[in-house]
Amino acid sequence: MIHRVLCDRSRRVLRRLNIKHTSAVFGLLQNARVDEGYIMRLLPRLPSGDSELYSHPSLDQFKHEFDALVSPKVKALVDRLGIRLIRYLDL
Repeated sequence: MIHRVLCDRSRRVLRRLNIKHTSAVFGLLQNARVDEGYIMRLLPRLPSGDSELYSHPSLDQFKHEFDALVSPKVKALVDRLGIRLIRYLDL
């Protein structure tokens, strides 16, 4: 409930300041566990509209998160589901 209240308040502030943002964010509670399995389970369940995947990809400490984002299996699923990858600039 607290999270919902904070999100609603944040959305109002962002709208007032005309700051674009995604409708949904995933991975915030994964804490270094955004791996290929997580993404493969998430993608088919994404809601309509734009979403953000929060992770810390790197080539050292969080290499598994980097590997998940460039995974051929993930790319194939993105293509099969017709998901369009965008940047914040595209919102």
